[in-house]
Amino acid sequence: MKLISALLACLLICSSAVRASSDICNGNASDSPDCVTPPTATYSPEAKYPDNERKTGHEGDVILKVLIDTDGTPRDISVARSLGPDFDAAAIAAVQTWRFTPAMKYGKPIPFHMGIQVAFHARR
Repeated sequence: MKLISALLACLLICSSAVRASSDICNGNASDSPDCVTPPTATYSPEAKYPDNERKTGHEGDVILKVLIDTDGTPRDISVARSLGPDFDAAAIAAVQTWRFTPAMKYGKPIPFHMGIQVAFHARR
């Protein structure tokens, strides 16, 4: 479920960026000929909750800006919305291990900038 919510958030963020140049493919006859099929996460382990934040019980989301390369590897990761340095570092460390099917345009993989939401919940 967390993966699904992260991907939905990602699609909301990345779809607005793509619309400026191409539409997101919906898989139907009304798709424009130059639409882009966005990347899909194939491996996305959860971020580790920072040990030194356990006592605080802070929760929330880190939003990352990421380039998904043509081989499905995340690159150029930066923080778009911070939850704090420890959470940001944990989110980046997790997303660096993620793998994707690359975005596709005209049947060929393309680099794709997108946002990824990484959620942190304190375990009680």
